[in-house]
Amino acid sequence: MSPIASATSIAQDTYIQVAAGFYKLQVGMPLADVIKTTLSLGRKLRDDPETFCWRDESGTEVSIEFVAGRCQRWKLTRPQ
Repeated sequence: MSPIASATSIAQDTYIQVAAGFYKLQVGMPLADVIKTTLSLGRKLRDDPETFCWRDESGTEVSIEFVAGRCQRWKLTRPQ
């Protein structure tokens, strides 16, 4: 299952300012730094690979895969 496809179930209280907060996102960034940047724990989508998703009020979403607690891949999706 795709992380973005699963993101539609995100609760409204987990919204963050994705577009503003993720200009600093880089491969290798620790999960703790992502949480500091977003000011949110996000929503865990799966365990293997460990994947979290954040969504803001505009509908912009970012899903991030972590390996050993560090960002390996991320995908930003904006509404059309």
